[in-house]
Amino acid sequence: MRPSKVGVVISQGKMQKTVKVRIQNTNWNRHVDKYLVSYRNMLVHDELNKCREGDVVRIQYVRPLSPKKSWAVAEFIKLKGTSWVKYLEEIPAQVQKEELEKLEEFNANNTAANISNSSLTSAFANLELPADTIPHLSLDKFDTKISKIEKEIELRDRIDAETHRILDEEPQLTAEIAGSASNPSIKKNLVRKYVKNKIHKEE
Repeated sequence: MRPSKVGVVISQGKMQKTVKVRIQNTNWNRHVDKYLVSYRNMLVHDELNKCREGDVVRIQYVRPLSPKKSWAVAEFIKLKGTSWVKYLEEIPAQVQKEELEKLEEFNANNTAANISNSSLTSAFANLELPADTIPHLSLDKFDTKISKIEKEIELRDRIDAETHRILDEEPQLTAEIAGSASNPSIKKNLVRKYVKNKIHKEE
């Protein structure tokens, strides 16, 4: 029976019907008192030119075909060299999914910011009165509205700060609040709702 070895194709296409196969050997080293792994690269004959880098093959000894080539591919054990095809099929869908998640998060944040800005703008707009009524405007009422708006802004900033703190510093609490939710924007909204309710209870 002819000698055979199992190795991995590390280079192909540079020479006609020839590939380079890396063979792994394990040898006992008495100086360190353990087995050491060593590698040997061999030129191997590939009659059908079907080997690809990454393929695991069994090679067999044959009559010397050249001064440096006396082994030939006898069997394909694993066609790992073609695994990139599956990668090319799956990666576009994965990239599209990630882009959609980022887009949803961006839209959610943008919508929240627009709503917040719109609310503040509307609140200040409500303070504007016709010119002929300005002399009759009560300064106390004006101060009350300003104070109310300032409190709303302060409350919003407080909720935002506490929400970011929990998300950044308390992963266990975040997990308890968010449950099985995996979308970052959904997690943020759930934590924000939790913080808002907590602050209202304290007040």
